Amino acid sequence: MKTIIDIPDNQYNQICELRLHNRTIYDDAIRNGIPLDKIRAEIRQIVDEETEHDETWARGLHYSLCIIDKYRKEQE
Repeated sequence: MKTIIDIPDNQYNQICELRLHNRTIYDDAIRNGIPLDKIRAEIRQIVDEETEHDETWARGLHYSLCIIDKYRKEQE
């Protein structure tokens, strides 16, 4: 199962810096995760670039941003 979690930046950074003998299965899952903000920023960049070339494609990607934002707001 894949899930999105929200943890403070300092905890994320600590987990990523843990040495091998201190790790837990949860630490590996977090360390190997991709921050949602990074994914969202990449989609936003493509939307901005593609709007001039293919408005339909850009609109579809914009919908994906709306879906991400919808679920983020539900978690707040």
